[in-house]
Amino acid sequence: MIRADDDGGNAYGSYAGDGPERFEVDLGGQRWIVERDADLEALWEDMVSEDENRTATCPEFADDERLPYWTEVWPASILLAHWCAENKALVQGQRVLDLGCGLGLIAMVAASLGGRVVGMDYEHPALVNARRIARLNASNLGNIGALNWVVMDWRKNAFTPNAFPLVLCGDIMYESRFGPPLARFLSQTIARDGRAVLAEPSRDVFAAFRSAADSEGLAVSRMVQERVYAGQVRPFGDSGHGVTVNLWEITLL
Repeated sequence: MIRADDDGGNAYGSYAGDGPERFEVDLGGQRWIVERDADLEALWEDMVSEDENRTATCPEFADDERLPYWTEVWPASILLAHWCAENKALVQGQRVLDLGCGLGLIAMVAASLGGRVVGMDYEHPALVNARRIARLNASNLGNIGALNWVVMDWRKNAFTPNAFPLVLCGDIMYESRFGPPLARFLSQTIARDGRAVLAEPSRDVFAAFRSAADSEGLAVSRMVQERVYAGQVRPFGDSGHGVTVNLWEITLL
């Protein structure tokens, strides 16, 4: 069980002033700073008009129904970052891909443990923020050069085949249609003796991925199911009920 301190504000605190909204998250014995300029709803409103303009010149863009999921610190990402901190031997010295890296929290934790990390996201603004946040946490990272960022669509994989011994996926399954392309991408990306670790909050849509994984020659097994509590940090809210998160290990058959 992962829980904030009783007052809900010490382990995971949020602070808003005149500048970006700031979160401080304690993971792996270190305090990490995460900042964002706007929350999911505000960014979504900004993106609506942008998407209308882009769809006019690129009709296939409308199919993506983009949402700025990257702007939140999700419960699944918290648990996956904890898993990294507790399994340093699986991270240290390895090529690590943080798939759908968002604000970069998991990528930073993995890099601080000695991983050679690539943070990948579909949204360029996510990576602009992630690079800025990494600089804020330079003292935790040691060698910030071990952390790189790339914009990529998982439907158009440009990595060397099966090049990553460890792929980290923090809450990237939001819709059933994501399942087949994600399974295909992982089958092409995980090293022959490697693994992906995927964290997801017990959504029904995960069944679509499991079905596609069988077709792509992937083995999927649950490692952990845990309740994550995180005080006042959105989107957790104040209810205190927490979120049930699963960690799945994915390997090549």
